[in-house]
Amino acid sequence: MSGSGTKKGLFSLVIGVLFLGAAVIVMKSCGQDHGGPLELMPGKADIVFFRNYRVPVLDFRYRTLAKKYDLGKAVVIPPSAAWQTLAGQLGIKREVSEFPLVFAQTRRSKGGRELLVVVQLAHKFSGEGFFSGPGPVINMEMVTVEGYGSATPRMVWSGSTHLGTMQGSCLYVGEPDAIDVSRFQFRVETEGGHGKTVIMELLDDGSLKTVHKP
Repeated sequence: MSGSGTKKGLFSLVIGVLFLGAAVIVMKSCGQDHGGPLELMPGKADIVFFRNYRVPVLDFRYRTLAKKYDLGKAVVIPPSAAWQTLAGQLGIKREVSEFPLVFAQTRRSKGGRELLVVVQLAHKFSGEGFFSGPGPVINMEMVTVEGYGSATPRMVWSGSTHLGTMQGSCLYVGEPDAIDVSRFQFRVETEGGHGKTVIMELLDDGSLKTVHKP
């Protein structure tokens, strides 16, 4: 091989190494920005639940809920197997395999406590209407977890909140706050373009506080 050919080969090798290094840095940076662990979520999606409103572009991740839930043609992105395994480790008894995860990422409180925060839509009816009977509501079950990824994860706190009727509604995947690492938000929309953006904050004791709920 000529001297010129050798130089070209070395130059290409150096460029390749630099490109690979840059790609690794970008991947790590993206993981930090999202607050991991993304394996609990089913993948990137704008809408994780809808019922008679704002039908998204459907793909293989979506499925219609079983008839036993009496929610008509409600469609969801089912929760991941990783979440179902974790829920079993935490001793969660409610249904965790059908309704979607809305948020599942690490947040850090103002005092520096870092916990996994998981928010899942749950099946709940509210009210006892004489003619229409109980109506389904958008109920959020929330937990914070210490030691995720270890052999003995521990639930620190659990709670719930509801955001109105499921009829003619859609639920968007939650997002971490880009500035405040203790906060995250999720959004619900109903027919007529009415929407609610809920902002939650992780506190030092491991609980979640509602910062904003219209």
